[in-house]
Amino acid sequence: MNTIKNETLVPQGGGFVYVDPDTLLRDPEKATFKHCRVDILMGIAKNHRKINNYPIGAHWNQEFIDNVCANTLGDVCTSDEPPSLLQRAKTLASAIGDAARDGFRTRSAEEVQKITEICQGCQYYGGAKGLLGVACLKCGCFKIKFHIQSSHCPIDKW
Repeated sequence: MNTIKNETLVPQGGGFVYVDPDTLLRDPEKATFKHCRVDILMGIAKNHRKINNYPIGAHWNQEFIDNVCANTLGDVCTSDEPPSLLQRAKTLASAIGDAARDGFRTRSAEEVQKITEICQGCQYYGGAKGLLGVACLKCGCFKIKFHIQSSHCPIDKW
């Protein structure tokens, strides 16, 4: 699932771009819509679909965002897909390697508590689950990293 980073910034090329998949099959020259505001573009796209009797399903808003992310120039979107088990294992291995180079220094209980609170207040906090306490749905941080002095948040929260 994608999200648009900043809906108020006009992307490269002058705007957000939506390509209607149903129109693309029938009349490719009329399938592309562009606007500097994504909310207005969504209205245009939805209206186009209604006029042409194309379905607008329950998940259409997310499909629209994913479409805009795929068709707009520049780095305008982020993906909220949780990291895979392999990505999480790599994150942990990297943290352990950094900790070894740093002499396995640990944080105080107060520092760990502060980091825990920061993570719990983050939109990506998924709770301390699993064998190693996976806490972040964005980067896959393990809770054990809170204790390692050399560890940091990959999205610069702590």
